[in-house]
Amino acid sequence: MAIARSAHASAPPAAGATPQYRFEVRKIGDAEIRESLAQGWADFLAKRGDLIFLGLIYPFIGLAAAFLFKGANLLQLLFPVAAGISLLGPVAAVGFYELARRREDGLDSSWSHFLEVRKRPGWESLIAVANLLVVIFAVWVVVAALLWAGLIGDAPTSVSNLFALVFGTPGGWALILVGNVIGLAFAMLVL
Repeated sequence: MAIARSAHASAPPAAGATPQYRFEVRKIGDAEIRESLAQGWADFLAKRGDLIFLGLIYPFIGLAAAFLFKGANLLQLLFPVAAGISLLGPVAAVGFYELARRREDGLDSSWSHFLEVRKRPGWESLIAVANLLVVIFAVWVVVAALLWAGLIGDAPTSVSNLFALVFGTPGGWALILVGNVIGLAFAMLVL
């Protein structure tokens, strides 16, 4: 870490003079890296089943969305829904943040405390933000459906037909480009 310090720390620079700075750079050695990794591993072993759970939940949500959209003949919305789920990530992570806060404060941080975030002072604000994110997600899916209808039109009849429409037509390539730019705008809005 670099810390700027004036070369003349005892006397302020003269009027109109440019202060001279020197930088002290702390070097990170093998010992600090080993200590950091050891602490991270201990933390993981203590209470990090939540990360494994989080890593598994997104693929299951994607698979559930695939079956839902395939059955409802909405395959064209599979990617927008799978990508848009990440817009709701901050809401999904709140319980994990509460567990991490409790562990850091030395409190019991078992799964029974996952929903205790509702007892925190900012709960009403959190609900307002969660509702806003759900609305943004819904608007994202509607925009994706309108974009598909405007650029391609026909609903895919199978997964292979979906890929053929997206990657084998000029409208599909336009959908990829325009859809990703619009998706970027939605992601920036959420951030």
